[in-house]
Amino acid sequence: MEAPVSDPEALALAEQLVKNLRSAGWEVPYFSRELSVGSAAGLEILINDFKTAPERAQTLAKALDAIGIPSRAKASPATPEDSLTLVIGPRE
Repeated sequence: MEAPVSDPEALALAEQLVKNLRSAGWEVPYFSRELSVGSAAGLEILINDFKTAPERAQTLAKALDAIGIPSRAKASPATPEDSLTLVIGPRE
């Protein structure tokens, strides 16, 4: 999970999501960093490829949607094949 250090609201959401996912048994590395200028707003679930996306990417998207937090999937070849990264950008 990644969130921008310059956005207190995004950091708070990231910390809450990390806490909840870990309590549900997920292994969640968490990094706060400065996202590049022009980073997408909202939540993105980065996966390596749509054809080989891990099932937990869809599970996460459905769980977020169920609590009223929309997200979108994005293919990112830099993401390892059996991994996903949740990026929390600025509010839309």
